[in-house]
Amino acid sequence: MNEIELERDAVEGRYNEHFRIFVKLWKGILSEKKELSVKLKEWEKVKESLRGQSKKLSKAEQKVGSIRARLSIPGQR
Repeated sequence: MNEIELERDAVEGRYNEHFRIFVKLWKGILSEKKELSVKLKEWEKVKESLRGQSKKLSKAEQKVGSIRARLSIPGQR
């Protein structure tokens, strides 16, 4: 019986150690996921801002083009 108990204790010890490693790794994964989610949201905001700025630039270029056309400034964009 003593041999069986020793073997059981050894198995439980290995299980507990593996479980501790698993929990540590899982916490790290969850932490990374949270950080990546925050960075993804920031990235989406930057992309949206860039789209807005691009639209503003396009409108400004159109205005400049129409003003130049009215003023008949040749050779300029």
